[in-house]
Amino acid sequence: MTTISPRISQAIETIGQDRTHGAGWLARDAANVLTHSLEDCPARTAAEFLSYLREVATALAQAQPSMAAVTNAVGAVVLAASQKAPSGLPAMRRAASAQGHQIVDSWDKASRRIVRHAERTLPRGAIMTHSYSATTFAVLERLASKG
Repeated sequence: MTTISPRISQAIETIGQDRTHGAGWLARDAANVLTHSLEDCPARTAAEFLSYLREVATALAQAQPSMAAVTNAVGAVVLAASQKAPSGLPAMRRAASAQGHQIVDSWDKASRRIVRHAERTLPRGAIMTHSYSATTFAVLERLASKG
């Protein structure tokens, strides 16, 4: 029996159907969805919580099976929670939430650093790319705004 709420199921489906964004974007979104799924988690025990997390994490990983970054991101959230199992359910919830937020924040910070670095190092003029990753787009957008 599935315990994933319709709201989270829809978010997972959206990630699965995304053919526009790159692995980094999708991993960030997957970590965000898994973190938000904690609000809907009906678990009353540590075992139920881990089961729920694994169910949602597996669904997210299977939504984009070729994107290892998605699997790694949701796996890190599950691992953080499982390491706190001896401390009980509240500690597991806090650890999962903190890890999910940390993943989202680190992707955002890395993207900003890459944009700043590219801004300093790429020459002005025409740039051609075959990439449509969120980071590449952010770099090109920043460079275009500077003329």
